[in-house]
Formats: sequence, C-alpha cells, structure tokens
Amino acid sequence: MRINLFIISLLLFSSCTKTNTLPYEEESKAKIKSFQVTNSADQIPVSINHQNGIITATVPPGIYLTAIEPKIELEDGNELKSGSDTLITNLQDYFINGRKIEYPITHKNGEKKTYVLEIKTHQPPLNFREVSLDPNSPIVFDQSKSHITKMLYVRNLSGNYPYSTNYDLDQTLAKASLVDDKGKEYKFTVAMSSISTIITPSQIILNLNQIEGRFDDKGYHQIPSAGLYWVKIRYYDREEKLKNPIKITY
Repeated sequence: MRINLFIISLLLFSSCTKTNTLPYEEESKAKIKSFQVTNSADQIPVSINHQNGIITATVPPGIYLTAIEPKIELEDGNELKSGSDTLITNLQDYFINGRKIEYPITHKNGEKKTYVLEIKTHQPPLNFREVSLDPNSPIVFDQSKSHITKMLYVRNLSGNYPYSTNYDLDQTLAKASLVDDKGKEYKFTVAMSSISTIITPSQIILNLNQIEGRFDDKGYHQIPSAGLYWVKIRYYDREEKLKNPIKITY
C-alpha cells in the first residue's frame, strides 16, 4: 500500500512539473565580418564582439599611430553607411577627449546594427622620476636672464621607455605644461623625447623658454610668474603629473 502511494505521488509530481524552454533568439544578419588597420607596418590586433557591437583595436607598445585607416569587410547582404570607412585622424584628440566612432550597417532584410570602434593601447605607464626629490625643497629654476636657456629633464624610472625620438612626431605625441596650485596650466610649445643611453635614462626634454607667452614680438615676459609649479606630461595615451613641485624665480 505504501509503495502504491509512493508511485502515485511520483506520477502526480511528474504531471505538475513543466520544462521551461528559453525562446531561441535568431542571430542578427546585420554583421561586420572583419575589421583591419591597414596603415601600420606592424599588426594591430582587432577583436569584434558581435553581441554588444564593440570593435576593439589595440595598439602595441612602441607603436604610435596618429591615424587609423580601416578596411572593413561585411557579411553577405550588408551595406555600410556611406563615408563611415574613412580615415580616422587625430588619435591624440581621441585619447584626450574621446569621441564616438560608429559603423552603421543595414542588411538587405531591413535589419540595422551600429558597431562602435574603441581604440586602446598597450603603452606602458610613464612612471617619471621626480625632478625635485624633496617636496619641501623644490629645485629652483632662475629665469631672470632671458638669454640663458634653462632645460628641464623629466626622466623615466623604467629605464628604456619606448619613445619615438622623432622630433616631428613628438610634436603630436608629446604635450607638457606647468601647473600652478590653482590648476592653471602654462603649456610648452615643444616637447622632445630621448631614449636611454649609457649616461642617461629615457626622458622628456623641455625648454623653459618655450612656454607659451614667454616670448613674442614685444620681447620677453615673465610667464609664468614666480612660484611653485607641477610638471604635467602626456605622451600619446599616457599622462602623468609629478607629485613634487619645481620653483620658478626671476
């Protein structure tokens, strides 16, 4: 009798149990097949996530592209919005300010999808050595004599940093400024890079006479005014502000 009751209970439980089947979501036909960066002698790895529509291009260390020329291949039956596959310029602005780079495609069945390109780099951190080793005793740069060039060397702790060392390219990749205690920046018109030698490590080289506004057709100006300033440097995708100030005097 107990066995019969047990069997009946199992039958009742089985009849009340339902199997939930998830609905099948058909894969989108609006799809990019491949994305390549064609203006680099070195291979630029690219991955495509079709689910979220993100294309990721990763620039390896030591490679400094200022533009990206894409080659896009679509799956059959798709069309890319006219003009979307044009040259992507001013990557420095992309890294600083960001902007959306989109690739809208339409399948012949009317289905639409927009992919978004994200550009990343494997550029190592700048990791600068402090110019002033003691924050309470900043290095003094006397700017009272305009005819004397005062150089500022910001050296890397990581040894041989993969700078371009190309003067013209550095004018695009390298940005430097002095920042006061209120956050106001005084930009350098020129910043140069140098890789390590037997004597010196890799470094960014700045000329204090090449600060914007220091010289014009009216002569020499005390810009910035005397005081404490923090060196801020951006190189391609990396930016660092030194923790310890330097001191400007006249």
